[in-house]
Amino acid sequence: MNTQNGIAAIIPANNDLDIVTEIIEALPRIVIDMVFVINRSKYERRIHAPVISDSITIMSPGIGVGAAIRSGVSWAEDYKTIVLVDPSDPTTVGELGKVILPVLEGITDLAVAKPVNPFDSEKSPSLSSRLLKRFGKVDISSVGTHRVLNRSAFKAMDLQEKGEGWMLEMLIKAAKMQLSIDEVAIDKFDSCYDLSGRIITPEKAHGLGVGSVVSSTLRYALRG
Repeated sequence: MNTQNGIAAIIPANNDLDIVTEIIEALPRIVIDMVFVINRSKYERRIHAPVISDSITIMSPGIGVGAAIRSGVSWAEDYKTIVLVDPSDPTTVGELGKVILPVLEGITDLAVAKPVNPFDSEKSPSLSSRLLKRFGKVDISSVGTHRVLNRSAFKAMDLQEKGEGWMLEMLIKAAKMQLSIDEVAIDKFDSCYDLSGRIITPEKAHGLGVGSVVSSTLRYALRG
């Protein structure tokens, strides 16, 4: 296979072996050629290389998720298309084919997975989406989960965030580069709820509180 036209999935993992293995097994391997697992756990014994072909585990204990993603992309230098897998949403990984296709067909530059439970009522726009639209010129309903783009576009963004803020930084820089950004709805039938009975959004799942959302959005939106 010519990997220059191949597809690599990056998993910034901080989970146990069962979750990582579950995610890899659920990936649409008919289109994904290689999987790079960036193990962020400080305890190597908690996760080991999954015994699955075409996957590589890189030990990077203690680094942030943003740094882990950059590390994974650097390892995937021979692959044209990058799939950034969100390990906080393992149940929708099997739907990734829907997110990959628009990028492969040249319909969009950056595809962002938007998990949708058809049994949930429609939610109002999140704080991050309102800030992104006002200051970052990004019209999107939430930060989303999984993402797909070409490696060349990722490298051109020159992402700097080491933590969860990379998701906001990527959207704002993509908009400034005039890349097309499309949300792709994927089915999620197992919505998670907090103690108040509210759905846990992608922002909450990644620990993006109000302060971090505001600071990260303004930091990159207001830069030249």
